[in-house]
Amino acid sequence: MYTNNSAKKEHVTTIVFLLAIFFFSFASSSEAAGSFGWFAPKVEYVKDNVASVCPGEASIEFSLVEKNTQSLISGNVSSWTVTRRQNDPGLTIIESNGFTTEKTSSVFCFNPVTDGFQIKVLNSANYWRFNGPTILPTGIAADLNSMIGKHFKGYLQLESKSNTVPFVNSISPNKGFYSGTPTFQVVTNSLTTLYGTSQVKSTKIFAVNQAAPNTFYRETVPTPGVAGTRSVSTSLNLPEGIYFWSFIQDLNGVSVTKKLTSPARVWTFSSIPTSGSPDVMSFTIDKSDPTSSVTPFISSVSPLTLSVQNDVTDTYSGLASTTIIIESGTGLFIASAQKLFASGVNSSKNIFDFAGSDIAKGKTYNIYAVTVDNLGNTITSNVVTYTIPATLNLPTVTNLDYETTAIPFQYKLKADVAINGSNVTDWGTCWTTTNLADPDLFFTSPNVNCRNNTAPDKNLDFSFFNLHNSLPNGTTIYYIAYAKNIAGRGVSSIKTIVIPISAQILPVVQYVNPTIIQSNTLNPGVTILSTGNVPKIEGHGICYFVSASSSNSFNGSSFPLSNTSTTGCYTWNILPPYSPYAYRNTFTNLLPSTKYFFKVFAST
Repeated sequence: MYTNNSAKKEHVTTIVFLLAIFFFSFASSSEAAGSFGWFAPKVEYVKDNVASVCPGEASIEFSLVEKNTQSLISGNVSSWTVTRRQNDPGLTIIESNGFTTEKTSSVFCFNPVTDGFQIKVLNSANYWRFNGPTILPTGIAADLNSMIGKHFKGYLQLESKSNTVPFVNSISPNKGFYSGTPTFQVVTNSLTTLYGTSQVKSTKIFAVNQAAPNTFYRETVPTPGVAGTRSVSTSLNLPEGIYFWSFIQDLNGVSVTKKLTSPARVWTFSSIPTSGSPDVMSFTIDKSDPTSSVTPFISSVSPLTLSVQNDVTDTYSGLASTTIIIESGTGLFIASAQKLFASGVNSSKNIFDFAGSDIAKGKTYNIYAVTVDNLGNTITSNVVTYTIPATLNLPTVTNLDYETTAIPFQYKLKADVAINGSNVTDWGTCWTTTNLADPDLFFTSPNVNCRNNTAPDKNLDFSFFNLHNSLPNGTTIYYIAYAKNIAGRGVSSIKTIVIPISAQILPVVQYVNPTIIQSNTLNPGVTILSTGNVPKIEGHGICYFVSASSSNSFNGSSFPLSNTSTTGCYTWNILPPYSPYAYRNTFTNLLPSTKYFFKVFAST
């Protein structure tokens, strides 16, 4: 390809990154040899039946079309020119024609071996300007000669001024957490010809602490260059916190563009959100070390197992690993165990178990943890001196009490537990209406109602309560609390509650007429209008009778409370919530010409 330095200097304008322009594609026929990648506007060879109008030369005409189409532009341009130049050191002008209202040029005759073209479109109200260089045909002489005698069309695609803002985007910093200065990545996806050859001049980074949205940090960084992805390093000294960030680019002093945040609005710093969109535009500054604290306890005696719970946190950067170390009272190393954390874990409570001949009753140990966060910061916990008891004690359960609730016949039974050096694995409360002499009898006598808890194990003194429903109305109940560790079960003393006599509000049900009425079949239903003040309805149903007296004497108590059918009845047992519609049952084998009485009921 012929090149000319002076021509380059004169005409090298915005052809680089001009997204309005397609590269040349040539639709060759069987008579055209080779291809001719020589023109920035899209050029098509008109089929063989359209010959050149220029004897001994090729001919071409140019049209101004909308971007990404071959449709003539809908608006107007101020003026445009097509100049034919000679392929010589000075790119001598052979002819130059100007056009105003025309959207298709006149026909130009040219010799593909020696001639080239330059097209200029002035800036207008509707379209961006195009100032192209002189581009010459390329290819071996035989290929260029084969173009002679043929007619071509060139399509110059213009970019509408409706796309006034270049499309820019951002990428989150190259990692989520920083102990120092973050590096930002920004993307300039497209630029119009308006912005010149170097396009991006500088990038101004804004960072806003979510906890202080009215205070933001900014720095302008020179970022000369063209469209694409660039890493922007700043010297911002940001305090710890979680940040939103955005940027503005200066595009050669002609215009600026802002990062658009969802839903397609400009993110201004006077109205920066403290949460929500844009999630991908966030990062964290973390200059702190992790924290760690250890708590030892006994979890088993056969063999003796010393367990250590390690509570670790790192507010921002997240945890990498923690190691528990056990030494004898004289500093002699005994054992260690390590835990690796998955990415993103900021706090955790882990239990490490140690067993063996070195772990024994009556011995004293020094226990501590070494924790590392995702930034490489290391912290050593407090050293706990722990003596394993020579004799393991039962947990003690005290301060047994209760609380009433807003629901009738429902109580919270409460207690405090001291673990006495060993892990508590099971704890709970029990009640009965029988006056038992010994708390241990609560675990052997029938008709005792218990609620227990088993997870997670407790290795520190704690308090708890259990909720008990459906306590008997107007009755004295006897209750205890208990807790178990490896030494056995500790039980509280017995206490009593007198459940007050409350006016029970019974559920309300309503009979619903059948929708199927045949000689021997009816499907009446029952609707639950209210459940009263009881926790739940045990069962509800519908029965039929052949006499009014039988219907009046029926109260539903003698029928099974389950989804079942008995002679003349059907009963449902359904957990809340109850349907507002009728529960229907189809009764068959009914006698014709017989009067039936239906009754609906609910039991609590």
